[in-house]
Amino acid sequence: MGGRNLQTRRHTRNCCAIFPSIAARKIKGYRGAELFVHEDGDEVEFVTLLHFDSMDAVKEFAGPDASKPVIFPKAEALITRMEQARHYRVAIGR
Repeated sequence: MGGRNLQTRRHTRNCCAIFPSIAARKIKGYRGAELFVHEDGDEVEFVTLLHFDSMDAVKEFAGPDASKPVIFPKAEALITRMEQARHYRVAIGR
């Protein structure tokens, strides 16, 4: 199993309203997500960790350029900066 990590910063405190359900896309190999939030002054940093069985599943989610962040339209206007998505292999699981 592998993970996809994306860090973004937004000027908002209403994160749940702008994160649609990725599970609704029914991507084969998608195993769930975690959202980490860090408040820093007037910004909120989000780190999303998505779990997939394979890079093929990541590419089905992200498209052919898997390093390009997948940003949903409602969220895009709120983002002040973001990093490229990074992919990790799980070395020690739960």
